[in-house]
Amino acid sequence: MTDKIRNKKIVIIGSSQIIKDHIRVFNKIKLNIVAIASSRLKSKNCKLIAKQFNIKKVYNNWSEMLDQELFDGIVIASKIEKTYKIMECALKFNKPILVEKPISLNSIQIKKLMKHKNKKIIVGYNRRHYESVIFLKNYINKIKEKTLINVNIPEIQNIKSIFSNSIHTIDLIHFIFGNLKILSNKKIFNKKKLLGFQTLFKSKNGHLINLTGNLGASDNFSINVYLKNMKLTLCPLEILTIYKGLEIKKPTKFISVKRYNPKVFKIIYPKDINKKFKPGFYKQASEFFNLMNNAKTNINNAKIKDSYNNILLCEKILGRL
Repeated sequence: MTDKIRNKKIVIIGSSQIIKDHIRVFNKIKLNIVAIASSRLKSKNCKLIAKQFNIKKVYNNWSEMLDQELFDGIVIASKIEKTYKIMECALKFNKPILVEKPISLNSIQIKKLMKHKNKKIIVGYNRRHYESVIFLKNYINKIKEKTLINVNIPEIQNIKSIFSNSIHTIDLIHFIFGNLKILSNKKIFNKKKLLGFQTLFKSKNGHLINLTGNLGASDNFSINVYLKNMKLTLCPLEILTIYKGLEIKKPTKFISVKRYNPKVFKIIYPKDINKKFKPGFYKQASEFFNLMNNAKTNINNAKIKDSYNNILLCEKILGRL
């Protein structure tokens, strides 16, 4: 690897906790962070991050940083409400951009960004890079059989957090099973407060996907695929457990009934590199590095269009925010 390829300069916009996870990986792959700025003027947290990771330059104004610095790529991990405006400006520099999902909570805004000529964009849907997710996607594509899928979204906060946080799971449904058509969509309320929703999709390959959104449920995010005598479960999403057949447990003096439990056939865990960093971030940063070097990038990378499709689907289910 030549010094020219290795010494890629990036600037960062953002000062939240997630930016620290990004920086740890950038340092691992030897990206040169020349400056950092927050989406907020005079952010104290931005200065603390710069000190912690020995970033030489800190700007009070992100726009000023983009105008004054020389860089090969831009990383945007700002508040969602401010990301759209930053992206509008950043795209004009025609440099590779790694931007945190979902870019905006409004599909119309994201669609406007899709029209820009700069296509060197990776949107930070890092779960696409999990070994568990890649295995499941490849397996589904290989067998070419229609399946039944149950997806659980137990978002603990509010509707807005479904657009900003649960959107990861929406993206995985798109990523693994392809384009989706809504067959039915039902919501349940208590005194005008949304308790949950149930949406049935059909994918382009004929998979039936039942999505349950249960606000505040004592549950975990999960994707469950049922195929003949097998069950493939992402729960948590970092780990894929494959069940095959049943394990029969006889009654005991403590439990008087016979039990039929799914039998574990195989478990796909994150690789060691994903144990050192936030899962998916190392692969995602490596793809960003390749983008800056005009090298071949992975087709699994999320693009602006993917973010548009994800938010648009949320709007169809829950209405526009």
